Amino acid sequence: MGELMRIMIASSTYAPAKNGQAVFTTNLAEALARRGHKVMVVVDSDHKQESHGLRNGVEVVELRSISLNIFHSAVHFSPFPGSEVRRLFKTFQPEIVHIQDHFPICRAAVHEAHKHGVKIVGSNHFIPENVAPYVPVLSRIEPLFNWVLWKWMLDVYKHVDVISAQSKAAASLIQQQGLKKTILPISCGLDLKLYRPDPSIDRQTYRQRYGI
Repeated sequence: MGELMRIMIASSTYAPAKNGQAVFTTNLAEALARRGHKVMVVVDSDHKQESHGLRNGVEVVELRSISLNIFHSAVHFSPFPGSEVRRLFKTFQPEIVHIQDHFPICRAAVHEAHKHGVKIVGSNHFIPENVAPYVPVLSRIEPLFNWVLWKWMLDVYKHVDVISAQSKAAASLIQQQGLKKTILPISCGLDLKLYRPDPSIDRQTYRQRYGI
């Protein structure tokens, strides 16, 4: 095992939420903790109130949030998390910061990481099409809508040291926005203890049927 680290992961969503970003972030944080790393997740509270506890070896800090149920009942965000993130930096003293989006908590984490000379990894789960269903009027002005949302994302990710995306296609989408950073396509992967090939299945037949 390599050198153990103190890793701060910032995100707008985490378990028990079941969206893709929450599942990815939870799996990542808990896997790192199982390997012996000290992991702190800083996330918007999904019940508005601040909380702090240990879950499956991960220190989870939920910051006080407000609801955006005008757009979606499951969306919460901390509008001004800077002072709380600053305090957590002082107490936790992370050696690596890993952001999952470009919203206020991650933006504050990037700001603090730069102040302290801490390296930053950014995983991107965002495309404007994910937001469009919740703002149908604005999304009709598609070129402007997409430009504004990508610029919002790039304003944060241009300050990270390395970016990961879930596939080559996802990495290419970011590169097309003109971001001059190392972008690594890294699959989310599968837990092979839970998912493995069934030897009774004729794989060639299924490949032909679905054009794989």
